[in-house]
Amino acid sequence: MIAATNTMAACSASRGETRATADALPVTVGTAADRELAEAALPFTSGAIRGLPAQAAHLLAALRTALGGAHVKDLDELHASLKTMAAAGLQTPDSAEGRRLAAALHAYSTPTPTVTPAQAPAEAADAVDESVSEDADETRRDGR
Repeated sequence: MIAATNTMAACSASRGETRATADALPVTVGTAADRELAEAALPFTSGAIRGLPAQAAHLLAALRTALGGAHVKDLDELHASLKTMAAAGLQTPDSAEGRRLAAALHAYSTPTPTVTPAQAPAEAADAVDESVSEDADETRRDGR
C-alpha cells in the first residue's frame, strides 16, 4: 500500500503536479467572487469538514467543477442558485473555514446595480436638470 502511494506521488511529481496545483482553479474563468467561494468551499466539498446541508455541498461542488472545467454556461446557470442560497442565509459552522465560506457567499447576496446604456444618459440629464433648477431657485431667492 505504501509502495503504491509512493509510486503515485512519484508519477505526479514527474508530471510537475503538486496537490496545490491540482486544486488550483483557473483565473480566467468566472468572477473573483466565484473563485473565492469555490476556494472557501473546498474543505466542505472535499469532506474534510462537515456541517453543510447536502444540497449546499453539492451546489458548491458544482461551482468548483464548473470553474475547474471552464464551463462558463454552467457558471451562468449556477449563479441563480448561489444567489438563492445566499439570500436564504446558509448556516455555516462556527470555525475559520465556516466564516470564510459565509463571507464569500455574502458576495452573492449583495445586489449589484446594473446600469444600461439607455439609463445612464437619462440619469445624467436628470442630475443636470436638478442642479440647474436649484441654481434657478437660489437666483430667485437672492433676487439676482
